[in-house]
Amino acid sequence: MPAQHPAIALMPHSSIRLSPPIGETIVTFISYRTLIERVQLARTVRRAFIMVVAASICASPGTAFAQAHGAGDRSVTVDGPDAGDEPVAINEDALETAAVTPDGVSQKPAASHTIDPVPLEPSAGKPAVASPAPARDPDPVVAALLSKLAETAELRDAMDKDDVNAIATFYASVTDHAVWTTKDGFTQAANDALAEIAKADDWGLRVTDFELPALVGRSFTDAALAESELKVAIALLKYARFARGGRFDPSSISRLFDQTPEIAEPLSVLRSLSQSRDIAADLRGYHPKHPQFERLRQALLDLRRAETEAAAIAGETAKIDGKAAEERKPGEKAENKDPTSPHSTAGQARAREARAKPAATALQLIVNMERWRWIQRDLGDFYVWDDVPAQMTRVIDNGKVLLDEKIVVGKPSTPTPIFSSPMLYVIFQPSWGVPPGMKANELAPQLRNTGGGWFSTKPLASSVLKSHDLRVTRNGNPVDPDAIDWSSADISNYHFTQPPGSTNVLGVVKFRFPNKHNVYMHDTSERHLFAKRDRTFSHGCMRVENPIRFAEALLKHDKGWDADRVADAKRRGENIELTTPIPVHVAYFTVAVDDDGKIEVHRDIYGLDNRLASRLEGRNVRVGGAAVATSKRKTSPRRSYANKRKKRPAAEKKKPFNPFASLVD
Repeated sequence: MPAQHPAIALMPHSSIRLSPPIGETIVTFISYRTLIERVQLARTVRRAFIMVVAASICASPGTAFAQAHGAGDRSVTVDGPDAGDEPVAINEDALETAAVTPDGVSQKPAASHTIDPVPLEPSAGKPAVASPAPARDPDPVVAALLSKLAETAELRDAMDKDDVNAIATFYASVTDHAVWTTKDGFTQAANDALAEIAKADDWGLRVTDFELPALVGRSFTDAALAESELKVAIALLKYARFARGGRFDPSSISRLFDQTPEIAEPLSVLRSLSQSRDIAADLRGYHPKHPQFERLRQALLDLRRAETEAAAIAGETAKIDGKAAEERKPGEKAENKDPTSPHSTAGQARAREARAKPAATALQLIVNMERWRWIQRDLGDFYVWDDVPAQMTRVIDNGKVLLDEKIVVGKPSTPTPIFSSPMLYVIFQPSWGVPPGMKANELAPQLRNTGGGWFSTKPLASSVLKSHDLRVTRNGNPVDPDAIDWSSADISNYHFTQPPGSTNVLGVVKFRFPNKHNVYMHDTSERHLFAKRDRTFSHGCMRVENPIRFAEALLKHDKGWDADRVADAKRRGENIELTTPIPVHVAYFTVAVDDDGKIEVHRDIYGLDNRLASRLEGRNVRVGGAAVATSKRKTSPRRSYANKRKKRPAAEKKKPFNPFASLVD
């Protein structure tokens, strides 16, 4: 029995069954096997690497394995701790590549990544026989790269976990050579990519977040090339992820952001960019394609140009002032009639314009650009856009605004969440069910203060509910509220509803887009609230100023209904299920740019700009204005008396009495 090769001792928990023995090539296989043992990556990554090495061994004409099996059954069985409980069969004829979409985004790769074999032309008069491929030595740069990735724990810890797996899989199973470097240095594609990443600041990112390698000199070692190759791959994946909003989870800024950025799958990014004909353009393609994002970006570039010009003017003025002071005689006044001088009328006007306070700071623009990265890339051809800071809703049809209406949004203490969901129903003459939070926090205290009886000064529970026009049920059955001890009862077991009517808090129509927040859009009997500048009065839902006109726009698009048909549905109290769900996007943007390039700034009603800006800057910063105050400011008696004498608007005088207004959602 032949002596065991010393390298076998390095693998006490693994075994390789190859028939017949492959001689000296087993040493190469074992060395790669040992390397994989040291890489603490996913099992699929290790298998992919073994597949490539095994495939190259099978194809080598100098091995006994290739001589014995030729073009027949080309499979290798590998077992051990990495292969799991069952042996893994590697078959070259079954290898295939993963699909890559035009923008470099594909579905998650399969557990194994394979390569298509090259088809062979059959010889005339003879059956097609696959000739063995020539032996090929592993690329030393790729080997050094994988070794560095495996052996440097601090490097892996600093990287995104998915990026680590993608890079290992890419260089183990997708390519067998370096992509971004050659013996002469960087490829042209790598230079173009690094130049584009160096412009990250122009896109609201920070170039300092990316480690851009540099190859200096005329000759390079394999280790130097491997390090640069790896750094390019890391920078590409990080840039693609950051451009798509993957710097951090939006919910880590606030739980109000119920959004999931559409991050490009890392392995597909490497596949796509490695085949790109214009890598700089493809990198830019990972940024949002929404027009508003580009408008904010152009505003950012304009602001930075203005800041540069202002600094130049200030420097020029100081230089001229210093020179003039040296030339003037004692007691002589400064005089300059040169129109190009900073001291001339035209020069002073230029200086004032350059020093003018911008409508929004650079950090405010960047904060809002970042939020656009969290929005769905495809908003839909026809959709509803609820802008919470602007307190407006819009119906958009192929980029055209069909309807633009005021809305009432959540108070700072009960804010409106930020999310997207498809609208499914338009409900006329709806009843209203008191939400769980309002039952516990607002209705329960009122019911606990009831009692009744001959000598009690407390109201009856039925009187409290009647004042709110509420009905109470349990398990679908009506109950007598006066027969319940509300001081000990679990109010969550009871359901309170307000039937349709003139005082119903939802008004005449409700728009449902199911979501975990139990938030929707609806009419309201509190019409006077739309005359206010800050319309933050709800418990999270959004009240629409002209709900019938809003319903007409939606139902005309979905069902082709005219205004008369909508009026008939209102009169009948119809519950309408939309034929095609309409996307509803509840968004939070404090800065927008209109069609003329004018910057619009809205109040940061929930104070979310400061949180995001601080996270982006890595330190506590404050941008924009403060959120709307949650408590009323105290006024002097004189001011209070003066306010009482002011005439109230007619709409406010005639508003219907609603004792349940404090509970409106």
